[in-house]
Amino acid sequence: MNIQIRSLNLLHLYARLIAARIPLFLDLEEKWYRVGDGETGVLQFVVADPDGYLLRFYEPLPTRGARPARSAIH
Repeated sequence: MNIQIRSLNLLHLYARLIAARIPLFLDLEEKWYRVGDGETGVLQFVVADPDGYLLRFYEPLPTRGARPARSAIH
């Protein structure tokens, strides 16, 4: 099961987990998703609890203009 938890200060939470040597399932990353004419993003990381639940902590990023799609042909 994957549970998503919004944070208002993700970097502080991340720093505390690193200091406590809590292993990360997925390290801190920025992810962007196309929405209409723009992109919405999140800063996120994932930890697994002792029961195997994946806890995805995230903080929304400001929306931005859409970037050109990458072409498979160069």
